[in-house]
Amino acid sequence: MITDSHKVTRYFKLAPDCYLIAGKKDAALYDVHRSRIMLLDKRAHKILRRCEDNVPLGEWLGNSGMHLLLTLQDEGLGSFDSAPAYVEKLLLHSPAQWKGFCIQPPSYSRVDWCITNHCDFNCEFCGSRGETLSWQSCQTCLRRNKTTEVLLVYNNPEELVAQIASLGVKILNIRGGNPLLALDRLQRILRAAQSYPELGVVITTPVTGRTLDPLLPLFRETVVQLNIIVFGLDDKVTKAVCGGTNVWQQQLAIIDALVEAEHPPFLTFLLSPLTRRKRSEYQNYVKYRWGIEPSFAEVYPRRDIEEGVRFSHVGKKTKPLSPWQSMDEFFSRIQSYSCTYGNFEIGLDSKIRPCAGLDQVCGEIVDDSLRVALSSHELYDIWEMGKTKVYPCNHCALRFACQDCIAVEFAGSQEPALKQAYCPFDPVNGRQGAHSIKWGPPEFVTSLRVKNG
Repeated sequence: MITDSHKVTRYFKLAPDCYLIAGKKDAALYDVHRSRIMLLDKRAHKILRRCEDNVPLGEWLGNSGMHLLLTLQDEGLGSFDSAPAYVEKLLLHSPAQWKGFCIQPPSYSRVDWCITNHCDFNCEFCGSRGETLSWQSCQTCLRRNKTTEVLLVYNNPEELVAQIASLGVKILNIRGGNPLLALDRLQRILRAAQSYPELGVVITTPVTGRTLDPLLPLFRETVVQLNIIVFGLDDKVTKAVCGGTNVWQQQLAIIDALVEAEHPPFLTFLLSPLTRRKRSEYQNYVKYRWGIEPSFAEVYPRRDIEEGVRFSHVGKKTKPLSPWQSMDEFFSRIQSYSCTYGNFEIGLDSKIRPCAGLDQVCGEIVDDSLRVALSSHELYDIWEMGKTKVYPCNHCALRFACQDCIAVEFAGSQEPALKQAYCPFDPVNGRQGAHSIKWGPPEFVTSLRVKNG
């Protein structure tokens, strides 16, 4: 029973920075200010939905329902009122689009620039895009194909660096293949980057095939970081993966030297079928030896994925999510796909793509003009391909907390077996709801249930 003291509180409304997000089977309450999510059971969702629709509180609420609303009020997530409340939610600012004559261009943050297809290894999975499925491959040296080197359409890399810097790009990631095998081109790019101190440069390479000595002076004069791609922590494994001899010993010596010189690199492990179960072992080794938190990327044959193999960060009943770091970041997730937003790749073929891990062509550099290549809408349409526009993610109540590549990788696709590699939860055809999955981190996602009565 609802007591007399509560009869004056006829309506309840969620706070302006608290959002009720519904999926096909589940719903969640997003506390945007505190960066947390409460996964609701059906009764809690029904109660909050009626409150948001300005249904007067009454006997339908029950004591347990009233306890829910009082708890939310105590935490600053809502309030009671004696009249219907029409709360103006915080405005969502659409990202600027470069589609009009006088519209300010979008904010560019990162460019991946493939400067060579040469590599001194022969990884079986590299360059086999149609036969493999990858995760975070844009952070590695994984090539789109193994075709022989072609002449670049843009013959003036210095001018291209200037154009990239003029866009306000923060990170220029030089990748291949192995960029060290295109040393002259790489040195020209690094020298040009010296004129733009606000432009950070990352070189993604396995650091084999050529000494770093010619680059060391440029490292000292430019904001340059090495992103070293590691295939395993012993030479037997690395030889089986990439065909190289003593690869790990070479990498080990270089990493030790860089750390000793107080220029620690980024380390990215490229996991493959031989090493997919070694993620924790590799992470612990690197943190203990150098104090570096490594990144991970993965690539597996599609046949393995079809047989049930998942990427190492995903379990049969577990899935990590991504807390937003600010309210602006949360709002951007509603309108865009934050993994690709602000980024693009310049391919060896001069084509513009949204990411080194995606194949959609969004433009082409002709006559060394990057700005012309970026003037069409295709790239920005992909930037705005958020989880609300991609099936089945648009039916998931947790869609704004997930930043996995599934959103673009499977846009319009009907391959449920492959989607399971990225996420164990099927919000449309799955037999169980979101409560059956262990979402992480635990302090980010909690459950909010209401007992009957």
